Amino acid sequence: MKTTTNFINILFLISVLFFATACKKIVELEAIDYVDLKASFFMSDIVAREGQTISFTQTSTIVAKQFAWNFGNQKNSTDKNPTNIYNNFGKYNITLTVKKEQGNLIDSTQKTITIIPRTQQAAREFFYGDAGTDEQGFCITEAENNGFLLVGRQNINVLYVVRINNAGVKLWEKRIDNITLGTITPRAVFKTVDNDFIIVGNYQYNTTDNDAFIVKLANDGSAERWRIIRNTSQSEEYTSVVQYGNRILIGGSTTSNSTTGTINKILLEEYNLDGILQSSQTDGTNWKLNSAEFALDGFTCAITEASSPSLIFYNTAFEQRRKRTLDFLEGTANDVTTLDEGFVTVGYYLSNNLDINGNRIRHGFISRISNFAQYEWTIKARKTEIYAEEFKRVIQLQSDESFIAIGTNTNPLSGKDVVVCKYDKNGNLVKYKLIGNTKDDEGFDVKIISPTEFYVFGTFQQTTGAERRDFYLIKLDQNLD
Repeated sequence: MKTTTNFINILFLISVLFFATACKKIVELEAIDYVDLKASFFMSDIVAREGQTISFTQTSTIVAKQFAWNFGNQKNSTDKNPTNIYNNFGKYNITLTVKKEQGNLIDSTQKTITIIPRTQQAAREFFYGDAGTDEQGFCITEAENNGFLLVGRQNINVLYVVRINNAGVKLWEKRIDNITLGTITPRAVFKTVDNDFIIVGNYQYNTTDNDAFIVKLANDGSAERWRIIRNTSQSEEYTSVVQYGNRILIGGSTTSNSTTGTINKILLEEYNLDGILQSSQTDGTNWKLNSAEFALDGFTCAITEASSPSLIFYNTAFEQRRKRTLDFLEGTANDVTTLDEGFVTVGYYLSNNLDINGNRIRHGFISRISNFAQYEWTIKARKTEIYAEEFKRVIQLQSDESFIAIGTNTNPLSGKDVVVCKYDKNGNLVKYKLIGNTKDDEGFDVKIISPTEFYVFGTFQQTTGAERRDFYLIKLDQNLD
């Protein structure tokens, strides 16, 4: 009886194991893994130039069998991994929509690509400097016989001057290396009535102090006529020079520190042709002068007032007559040009957008002010700007009364480029051009050659070797060609 019972128990255990194994196999055979439909893709570039081919690769889940691409520029594709070309700068949203083979389930995803304006080399360009040294160009003025004088620095502390004829051929060069051991920055140059040149600027005495300088250079570059260094307990900068008869009017700024904080004031000085100071005064509270232009009844200063771009109008006795502050912008007025019926100023303002370092991005602006300091219009140059832009100088062409604003544009593909924008007399953007290579190229000054042509002057950085910089002169016409 006991043996029979054991046999029955063993038979029962075997039956249980058999059915458990069989059920497990049945469950395993019937199990089906579910794959969710999920759209995803990557693109060859998230920042690209106009005209560049962009590749798109879908990385959706395996059950995605149908693909619908919308590239944001009115172009579409049903290819699995398409390409697309953007011919206009801006930001575009790319949408990928996927479906299962039966088309009964749909999913989509979106990414943004930034297309920046294409850069180019100018057709008529000139380079000045030595292969073994570093030159940066800052300011330009006319010289006799339709030539020009180019002023900048060589290496860090050498004032470097190049005289060219009207064909861009270098006639002579001058190096002045005994002004400072620190960094020298020429800010403006002007041809005097006796055909000599006045160069003004500043140099860094130490990390918190700048000293201002004036150099009168002979018209053939052979010698200095005189030199003035403004070295006080304050920090000084000379930023502009204009002439009224035999009077040389120098504009700049002084900075001092007090118990209440930093104080910035406009500095206005008058010298005669022999370098003798005739008068000096300061003006304003928290004002900084960036450039000045002479008019028939006085001169106009482009300044920063606190944190706003401003214009101040003085008569020839340095008496303030009018002022216009663009208090709806936070930024700086860098330059002003005088018109028959008013003024045009350019500079930059700070947008609310942040760069990758968390700093507010600069955008260029151009603004027109009437003779009576009445605001007429302001154009924010965001159409030509993707990352950062600043207008340095502005002129008006006689041929069509258009305004040419030049400055620097920055992007992650080629660093800094020279930007040239043409606006009509009502402030409409007519044309723009970015000039440069894959390194840092900058535009600092502009000068009219004829009613239809002008020079842009700045710095060009080489792409080989030590990547040193040279003076960079670009000749353009009213069509920016």
